[in-house]
Amino acid sequence: MQTIDHAGQRNQRVGLRWGILGAATIADSVIMPSIQRIGSRVTIVASRDIEKASLLARKHAVNHVTAKYEDVLSHPEVDAVYVPVPNALHFPWTVAALQAGKHVLCEKPICMNASEVQRLIEERDRSGLVCAEAIMIVHHPQWESVRQAICSGEIGDIRQVGGAFTYFRADPASIRNNLSLGGGSLRDVGMYPIVGTAFATGRDPVGAQGDLSFSATSGTDIASDCVIDFGDFKLRSFCSTLMGRRQSMLFHGEKGWIEMTAPFTTNNYHDASVIKHIDGADQLHIEHYGRTQEQYERMLLDFEKSVETGTPVAYPLERSLIVQGQLDALLQ
Repeated sequence: MQTIDHAGQRNQRVGLRWGILGAATIADSVIMPSIQRIGSRVTIVASRDIEKASLLARKHAVNHVTAKYEDVLSHPEVDAVYVPVPNALHFPWTVAALQAGKHVLCEKPICMNASEVQRLIEERDRSGLVCAEAIMIVHHPQWESVRQAICSGEIGDIRQVGGAFTYFRADPASIRNNLSLGGGSLRDVGMYPIVGTAFATGRDPVGAQGDLSFSATSGTDIASDCVIDFGDFKLRSFCSTLMGRRQSMLFHGEKGWIEMTAPFTTNNYHDASVIKHIDGADQLHIEHYGRTQEQYERMLLDFEKSVETGTPVAYPLERSLIVQGQLDALLQ
């Protein structure tokens, strides 16, 4: 483990002290800056490639770097661990962090199957620590606006929901195209329309069917056309890792509809807007949100509040278990 001296660092209010388990792009571009913006601190960053860890530490003024993930879990100045390692490693390192006495915020999917999520719930309850999947969209104000509109009956009972999340990444070296590391379109982006629909409508999915396409070289699912049953309505969702970049959600009710133009990664896609149309109205009602990382900051604040006060996180593992069950059904 190395220590880096950052001369002239500004003193800031310190919330939780975080350890970063991996030098993933999202840790660098989103999570670490967001931790600092909310007044908390990253104490140590780990990567199997010590040079990557060192570069990340210098960029974000982090004092300690290491090539061993275990050093993060044993560090006395770490209250919580953020886990952005490849998907297949989420479960074992989240369990290890909990057993080391650290709170855990883990990237999605938090596990590879529902049985692993259930084991995490048991470990969380045994430890008394906070453990959550990093589902940022439920913290974005545009999703709260959609949720309120639907739950108030503004567009009447929901009859159909449509969702899409696609991008193009053919690089065989990408972990998203590595089956052994948990790659594939469903685990990477296919979960978002399901999560968003459940959050906005207050309903749980009860069944799933899908038509999946698989890569002949990597074995990962590269596209999925799915129908998720929510009881009174169905979600028709499409995702892919080999198609032009697009995101959308459309909630169609008896009396109108609501469209979201950038429902998921608003910071790196395009400006987010919520478009509402009520039958008989003279014009559309449009709410503009622009591009922002605010949803990540809100997610971190929600997590820290749960640690400090014991209040439940906005997206608990019990929700993760329900959604993972549908992903399991589709992948089987």
